[in-house]
Amino acid sequence: MGLALAAILGACGSSSSSSSSSTSAKTNLNTLHVERAIRQSILNERHVHAKVVCPRVVPQEKGHNFTCIATVGKNTTPFAVVQQNNGGYVTYQAK
Repeated sequence: MGLALAAILGACGSSSSSSSSSTSAKTNLNTLHVERAIRQSILNERHVHAKVVCPRVVPQEKGHNFTCIATVGKNTTPFAVVQQNNGGYVTYQAK
C-alpha cells in the first residue's frame, strides 16, 4: 500500500489522573482522533477502508514522535506521526 499522504490534525488531548499534585499530571494525546484522521485520509486518497491502530498512551508534547499502523487486507503501512506543538497538533505521513 504505497501511500504518500501528509495531513494535519488538531487532536485534542486528554488529561490522565495522577496521585501526586495536579501540577504534575501529564496530558496524553487523544490518539483515537489521530486514528480517525489517518483512516479518513486513506479513504479520501485511495478510496479504501483501512483499520488504523495507534499507541493508546502517548504524552502530548511538542516533538514527540510515534508510529500508527494502517491495514488494508493483508497489507500494512506504518504512519510516522509528529506532534508539532504541546496542544495536540500533529502531522502524519506514510513511511
